[in-house]
Amino acid sequence: MMRRYNIPVAPVLIAVVLGPMAETELRRALAVSEGDVSVLISSPFTITVYLLLGIAMRSPSSSTSAAAPARSPMSPPRPHP
Repeated sequence: MMRRYNIPVAPVLIAVVLGPMAETELRRALAVSEGDVSVLISSPFTITVYLLLGIAMRSPSSSTSAAAPARSPMSPPRPHP
C-alpha cells in the first residue's frame, strides 16, 4: 500500500521508532512542570529549533520535481518498468 501511494518507507520507520519515545518524554516534561506548557519553549535553543523546523516545513521540498505532473489519489497506478 505504501508503494501504491508513493510513501517513503524510511520516514515511516523513523516515526514508528521515535514516536512513542517522543510521547513518553513529552509526558515526562509536562509531569515535571506540573502541566505548564511554557516549559517546552522556555530556552533560546528550543525557540531556535522550532523556528528552524517551521522554516524547513514551509520551504519547498527538493524532492518534488516540476517535470512530473501531480497525480490525483483517484488516478490509476502507473505501471512499473
